[in-house]
Amino acid sequence: MQISRRALAEQDARWLKLPLPDGGDPAPVAAHLRHLARLMGAERRASAVAAAAHWGQLYDRSVPQGFNLACRAGCAHCCSQTVLVYAPEAFRVAAQVSEHATTKAAMREAAVKLGEPSSAPGMGPRMLCPLLSNSQCSIYEARPINCRAFVAVDVRECISTFVMMGKFAVRMPVPITNLRTFCHMLIMAALRLTGKKVALYEMNAAVGRILETPEAEQRWLSGEDIFAGLAQDVPIAPEIDAGIERLIALVGPTMVRT
Repeated sequence: MQISRRALAEQDARWLKLPLPDGGDPAPVAAHLRHLARLMGAERRASAVAAAAHWGQLYDRSVPQGFNLACRAGCAHCCSQTVLVYAPEAFRVAAQVSEHATTKAAMREAAVKLGEPSSAPGMGPRMLCPLLSNSQCSIYEARPINCRAFVAVDVRECISTFVMMGKFAVRMPVPITNLRTFCHMLIMAALRLTGKKVALYEMNAAVGRILETPEAEQRWLSGEDIFAGLAQDVPIAPEIDAGIERLIALVGPTMVRT
């Protein structure tokens, strides 16, 4: 028995304010994925910014609790990494900084520096994130998933890695990294469902492209690759790709019902 799109949306609505389930119930996962796909489609109410907001809030609601993390307000040792974002996240960051000339200029400068080859073999360029203000994120509620999900259990490991420039040695609780991986799969599945390019971009460069492109969000929603030339080479592991395809198989047939 087929269900109308309106009825399906009403059915999904009860899940959209809730976290991802711990068990095997596929209904909440399907609801969140359908919602993300609708927001990133070409419909009248589509919004890449809203998709990124929902995804970030979903992660925040779902993140496992009970771990003794070292992360605190004002601790910004890790905020010197290259941050890779998906297109919807870039649109959300751009919306946050669009009226701040100083921040936009700093992000443009960062994009140039991060695009330069590193003098140290095997090491990417590192610099403080231009979105920091007094060692705190100025767009905290809109920060990308790769910032939200980067946590540590020992601040000394962060100092060793990001201040002393030692070998990467930051331990993270496995349940949190598992959730991060699943959230990546969820957004990649939504991108595929809507025919969008599955790609990660350096945050500063992607935001700069948006800010210099007229009607950037609407053009991206309609299928134009406004980020041409910016995609980073981030291979998808076979098991992750298989998981993404399972999510698409779960939701795909319901996306065409009327």
